[in-house]
Amino acid sequence: MAGPSTSCAFMELEEIQVLNEVLEDESVSEYTSDDDGVFDNDYTQFVTPGTHVISDSESDNDSEEIQEEIVHVGLGGVSSKFVWENIDSFPASRETFCNVYGPQFDTAGLDVVSSFENIFDVPLVQLIVEPTLKSYYAKNRLLSTPFFPETLPLERLEVINKFMHFVDNSKEHEYQGPPKLFKIYPVIQHLNNKFQNLYLPSQNISIDESLTLWKGRLSFKQYIPLKAAQLGIKTFELCESSSGYVWSFLVYTGKDMELTNQFVTAETSKTAVIVVKLLEPLLGRGHTVWMDNFYNSPHLARFLKSKKTDCVGTLRPNWKNVPPAVKNMKLKKGEHCGQHSGDVAVLAWQDKRRVTMISTYHKHDICVTINTAKQEQTKPVVVRDYNKHMLGVDMKDQMLQPYLLERKRGTKWYMTLFKRLLNVAIHNAMVMYRCVPNNKNIDTLRFRISLAQGLVEKHGPGVPRPVFGRPSLEPPPKRLSERHFPDRIPPTAKKARPQRKCVLCTKHGKRRDSKYWCSKCGAALCIEGCFKNYHTKLNF
Repeated sequence: MAGPSTSCAFMELEEIQVLNEVLEDESVSEYTSDDDGVFDNDYTQFVTPGTHVISDSESDNDSEEIQEEIVHVGLGGVSSKFVWENIDSFPASRETFCNVYGPQFDTAGLDVVSSFENIFDVPLVQLIVEPTLKSYYAKNRLLSTPFFPETLPLERLEVINKFMHFVDNSKEHEYQGPPKLFKIYPVIQHLNNKFQNLYLPSQNISIDESLTLWKGRLSFKQYIPLKAAQLGIKTFELCESSSGYVWSFLVYTGKDMELTNQFVTAETSKTAVIVVKLLEPLLGRGHTVWMDNFYNSPHLARFLKSKKTDCVGTLRPNWKNVPPAVKNMKLKKGEHCGQHSGDVAVLAWQDKRRVTMISTYHKHDICVTINTAKQEQTKPVVVRDYNKHMLGVDMKDQMLQPYLLERKRGTKWYMTLFKRLLNVAIHNAMVMYRCVPNNKNIDTLRFRISLAQGLVEKHGPGVPRPVFGRPSLEPPPKRLSERHFPDRIPPTAKKARPQRKCVLCTKHGKRRDSKYWCSKCGAALCIEGCFKNYHTKLNF
């Protein structure tokens, strides 16, 4: 029977859950927004906007249709009534961010090991990735890494991996967390608390999903074709846009995943619940959250703005409450149009494909950017800013890709997820370490090597070393255990430069005199060969 690593070939179709699920209250018939076209923004210049103006009659008709709808209070007590107006009257004010971001502890004297142990204070060896675990202990001269076998025997490491566990199975009846995450929930809780308490992200943060490769059988395994792994365990992550620091994360366990929050109502969409759950501790601080069209909606943007948090990103035009005048307006390439309702603006721009954006502080300003081919390209400022600040999760995944601890095959999904979270903890430790002015230029490889060396130097002496073979009944001779140095034989009353027969040469039937000896052993020895063999070999 095929094991977990090969079961993907026999997987039934219903076991794979597609990322873009059909939500009950926000059904999507087609995907029309375009997130492509990320260009380099080395140089920008504002020019006069060429906005396609929506007529007053169109706006009035739209407003009348909206006013006829039943107005109800939704997420966080925010009204879901939207009256759309011309975007020229949009106030476009960004929330003020005045927090001290970065590490929330004293970084004086911060070293590589302490930056990691602030998050995860368990000494582990698997920090530098090789093809298999036994590659660390290879005896081949080309592959050998003496550092690892000298630190921890392979048999001991295999036993640790085999019996590593995070919960007491006998207390499962007392467990109150997500049922499917029982095996690893303490690790998830611990890391979420540490990530949030040790660091405050800067103003720009992004929310996106990440995928941990897993091809075995698992009820909440996900298929995301645009991700590098494509198949595995999905996590929703909130990251700092500039560094990729993972500030909070949720493990997706399927459609029956339950998330509770003080702002959530029965009518709140599932994607909005995810965003609010990740963002809740940061609400009211003046952050700007960047999201793609899987999460964004006008109602969610209004709620976040009411909590002094700006919201920017792409938007699906057939989402609920999107202005019909923007959705149905026919545009030529380069044209754009927009409307706003209070503090929420929706903008459509025609590039190769139509792009619909939502923002709580962008107007319809246009800028000129210079791409990598040194060609000028005209685009809305909101699109340029989105391309710049939406890369937090993807940046983190890119930095972890060369050092994937979880790519080693295993039969337990929670061990694979643990290795992924351990890898994320190392990345977060590096981000905090780089906040110290003198450490900004350290790269990922140097940090990981320094971390491995530092952990072994700190915790290695306490690791018991196994003793192989039968113990000796007699202690070894002193010539093998003490410190010995060659010296000239001291002069006597008869000879100023005396010589004696070499002990080793005499034993082997050779007559050779030497003017050197070991003063501690009292034995004359040839300086070349004999002295070394006499003090290193039991039977010379």
